[in-house]
Amino acid sequence: MNSEYGVPFFFFLNERYKAIKVGPISLKKNVKWSYELPQNTNRHFLRTKLREYGVDGEVVDIFMGHWEIGQEPHNPFSTLSPQDYKSNLEEPLSKILRNTGWKKIRGLG
Repeated sequence: MNSEYGVPFFFFLNERYKAIKVGPISLKKNVKWSYELPQNTNRHFLRTKLREYGVDGEVVDIFMGHWEIGQEPHNPFSTLSPQDYKSNLEEPLSKILRNTGWKKIRGLG
């Protein structure tokens, strides 16, 4: 997913202003936590909530980035319809945002 500036928005920059992919190792190195939580706490929370709201496990796996070749949600040749993908996730994600008090950042998706 890209920002309005045409660059990925989940990244860090190194000393030479090159993008560093965000992942558990780069998070641990670049983010100072005020209290210790496992690195994937946010992913566990999101996965749990999506399943609680009845999203199919396969769709949750794909949303979390665990897809097989041919299932990529935004690939034009995917076996997964982007409209089905969206319709399965839109309402539950809106509920999660509403119930946690988080706000969508305008212009990002």
